[in-house]
Amino acid sequence: IDVVTVSDVMTVSHDLDISSWRDAGVALVAGLPQRKPRSWDHRVDVLPPTRPSVVAETPRLVAAAQVLRAEGTSGVELYNFAGEVESAPAFAVLRGVTAALAQPPTAQPRLFAVTARNYAPFEGRQEQVKALPAEFRDAGAWVNDTDGRWRAGAMGRWVGTLRVRGWAGHPPSETWTLRLGLRGTSRDPFDPSALSLSVVLNGSQLFVGPPRAVPGGAWQLLPDAGEPVATAWLQLPVPATFPVFEGDNTLTVFPLADAGTPFSLETVELLAAP
Repeated sequence: IDVVTVSDVMTVSHDLDISSWRDAGVALVAGLPQRKPRSWDHRVDVLPPTRPSVVAETPRLVAAAQVLRAEGTSGVELYNFAGEVESAPAFAVLRGVTAALAQPPTAQPRLFAVTARNYAPFEGRQEQVKALPAEFRDAGAWVNDTDGRWRAGAMGRWVGTLRVRGWAGHPPSETWTLRLGLRGTSRDPFDPSALSLSVVLNGSQLFVGPPRAVPGGAWQLLPDAGEPVATAWLQLPVPATFPVFEGDNTLTVFPLADAGTPFSLETVELLAAP
């Protein structure tokens, strides 16, 4: 075996462990599927018109390729990018992706993310356990366990790892924004402005308090698509002096008070924009 393509199953991954392949002494290629990971399961019986797109954005693909290159890959393989039908629009997307990957990473937006769970429980086990989604209810945080069930998070908090490359030495003109995608889990209307959150990155406080008090940040409310995906985004600017690491970064999120509305943390993203 001379070359191995390393990839998550059918989805773009930002935290794939390729150390065992790297130590095998073969050439490694980063496999980038067309589909982005998400925390909701396939539903073949219900396909509403408002169903969110599962196609990975170009900035997400560029960031994933950058992470895997730093991990030891020397090339990129694109999988399923022609789409279900080989059409002119599908190949236009493919040409756009390949052109973006050929440019220097800092010349374009990159979207790093915590890889969400993308498999449903099967016969009492979880094929692949991810850090998202997490539910905040009963004055605590609940995360996925290896048996596909919920377990209480340590100290009522959600703790995850965000793998980043390209922070060190990034241009001063570049802006970095941490984006938290939330969704209400009760039948009551979800009011994110009523929440009081603490967001800690690498042991340093990035944000604390009601989201409406974020200087330079804002809530972006989205329509309810009828699927368990984020319907509200909290966008937090990350100062250039903030302690962000090349590699794994530890992120902690927890509510400071019970707002009476249970919610879930569906997505965590870090966007770098020129």
